[in-house]
Amino acid sequence: MAGLKENMQSNMRKWIGLIAAVFLYYLIHEGCHFAVAMGYGAFEKVRIMVQGVQVVVKKELLTDLQMAIFCAVGSAGTLFTAYMLVFFSVRITKSKNKVMKAVCYYTTLVLLLLDPLYLTIIYQFVGGGDMNGILLLNIPEKAVQLFFGMVTAGQWLPDCQKNLSVISAKFSGIRASSKKTGCLFQKIRTFGGIGKDVVF
Repeated sequence: MAGLKENMQSNMRKWIGLIAAVFLYYLIHEGCHFAVAMGYGAFEKVRIMVQGVQVVVKKELLTDLQMAIFCAVGSAGTLFTAYMLVFFSVRITKSKNKVMKAVCYYTTLVLLLLDPLYLTIIYQFVGGGDMNGILLLNIPEKAVQLFFGMVTAGQWLPDCQKNLSVISAKFSGIRASSKKTGCLFQKIRTFGGIGKDVVF
C-alpha cells in the first residue's frame, strides 16, 4: 500500500509539474510580448484561441523594428528563463518540496524546447506567428529556421545532450552520467522520474 501511495503521489506531482510548465510558458512568453507592447504604447487586447493565448498589438503604431522586437522577445524570454532555471538548479534541488522541483524540471524542458521547435517547424502551420515579425529584421527565413533548428537539435541529438543531462541530474538530485545518452524521451524517463530511477 505504501508503494502504491507513493506512486500515486509521484504521478500527481508529474502532472502538476507538466500543467504548471505549460501555464508558466504562456505566462513568460506572452508576458514578454505584453511588456513590450505596453512599453511601445501599442497594446490592444489579449486573444484566447484554441491553440493558445496571444497578445495583440496595434500594428500601425509600430515601426518594422519595433514589431520585430515585439515578436522576438517572447522566445528570448522563455530561453533566458530556462537557462536561469538551469543556473539556479543546484539551489532548487536543495529544497525538500518535491512539487516545486517537479515544476522547475518540466518548466525547464518546456521552455528549452517549445519555442525553438515552434520557430523551426510549427509556425508554418499556424500562420507564421512570431516568425512574421522576426523576418522584418531582413533576416532570411531559412537562416532563422536553421538557427532555431540547431538549438532544437542540440537538445535532442545524443552527442549534444550534456546540457539536458546536467539539467536532469541537478533537478532530480543525482549525478549526471559522463556516458553518451539516448534521445530526450529516454533521458526524461531516466532523470525526470517517469521511470524507476528517479522519483520526484
